[in-house]
Amino acid sequence: MKNFSTKSVFIAFIAIMSVWNLNAQQTYTITISTNPPELEGAGTIPPSGTHVFEEGFPMLLLACPSPQCTFINWTENGEEISEQPVYCFAVTEDRNLVANFIPATCNITLSANPPEGGTVSGSGTYGFGSLATIIAIPKPNYEFLHWTDEDGEMFTSIDILSFAVTKNLNLTAHFGIATFYNITLSANPPEGGTVAGGGVYEFGSSVTVTAIPKPNYVFLNWTENGNLLSILPDYSFFVHTSRNLVANFAPSTLEITLSNNIEGIGILHGAGTYNYGQMAIVYATNYLPEYMFNSWTEDGNIVSYGPIISAFPVTKSRHLVANFSGAIYEIPVYAHPYEGGTVTGGGQYPYGAFVTISAKANPEYKFLNWTKYVLGVGIVVSTDPDYTYQVTGEGNMAFRAYFTPGKEDELSIEPIDAGAMMIYPNPTTGELRIDASAGSTTDGGGRIKNVEIFDVYGKKVYQKTINQFQDTLQLSELAQGTYILKVYLDQGDVITWKVVKN
Repeated sequence: MKNFSTKSVFIAFIAIMSVWNLNAQQTYTITISTNPPELEGAGTIPPSGTHVFEEGFPMLLLACPSPQCTFINWTENGEEISEQPVYCFAVTEDRNLVANFIPATCNITLSANPPEGGTVSGSGTYGFGSLATIIAIPKPNYEFLHWTDEDGEMFTSIDILSFAVTKNLNLTAHFGIATFYNITLSANPPEGGTVAGGGVYEFGSSVTVTAIPKPNYVFLNWTENGNLLSILPDYSFFVHTSRNLVANFAPSTLEITLSNNIEGIGILHGAGTYNYGQMAIVYATNYLPEYMFNSWTEDGNIVSYGPIISAFPVTKSRHLVANFSGAIYEIPVYAHPYEGGTVTGGGQYPYGAFVTISAKANPEYKFLNWTKYVLGVGIVVSTDPDYTYQVTGEGNMAFRAYFTPGKEDELSIEPIDAGAMMIYPNPTTGELRIDASAGSTTDGGGRIKNVEIFDVYGKKVYQKTINQFQDTLQLSELAQGTYILKVYLDQGDVITWKVVKN
């Protein structure tokens, strides 16, 4: 039980009320209640009911349990907002707050009728929700009949009963003079096996009933009114009342059959013949990218939303249906850097759809390329701001539009007059050939002095000194994307070129 001073909190609440600025215009309704409302001694400060406060009022709530109950929490619309009995907040809206309590203890009082008919045990004080066991034991020449509550209503016909205590109970065990009783047996299903040992027995007699499974069946258990009695085929007990016992059987082998709602879509695994209780796993694989898996169902009821039904014991024959529908793919598009421009065309599209994505550079930026990423690996697919592609079912796919600053004093991606210089192949997969020999002179003019390569962020990622008219650059170590190549000539000219690495 949570401890606190009711008096001090109430004084604090009155103090807050006395200094509150009453000039505010907006008011809100705060409704306070207790759950359960009938629990003795449980209350709140302010008391349960509807109260009106001005906007911004520093509200202070206090849950006040009695010694007979325990505070649990404050809730609003069924959701917990505080486990502390003192809850403070500023009033900004209408609210409906509930202080929840439970009884601290419950009393169970037992008696026998007639007193000479038997004895009872299990009386006492129990914590709320704790387990209690009540027992009625008939004396010689008596038999137990049933339990009744304080109103004389039937409580249970079970002589030994365990249950969770949630309220005070005053129970009476009724006994009667011993007589003869019927022990009735049945098999479920009838074709599953035979039973023996039923009949009419005198009170106090010892009886053993036996279950015998038929071929292709196994014995499961003995039950009475749906309650498990024994998992052994031979069950022994003393007779003190009429009983109706059921021997339960099941087929020793069972069938798991599978189908799908669209023929030819996917491969289904797990169908077959199983021994009773054997573990089975069912799953669907290799369905076409035009389709997506929705759920497994049985008799129209959803069993699993995922393509795999994890291991389960086979206790009955089952038919499971794998449900598919036309695939819808989420295609996200991004701008990089974010401030470089805007992109459109992302969204959800069916398989096979043709989609156009567009990029528009912001002022002082230029568009470089569209790069497609699949499972984190990027590949340049277009240097055109408008790119059209077909949705083919690639998983975890996204497109990113790359932009670069486009001011005059920054690195340009447009080729400056390159004269007779040749740069090929472009795009390249690894080797890039630079040839300035067509523009060479006898005095060595036009010789390539060195080259530098920058990424789209202006970072130098490659440098090489050449001092000849032609050379081959090995760029296999560079990631896929767009780069800026700067070629420095002996004459002092600098050639800038956009290069795409695939």
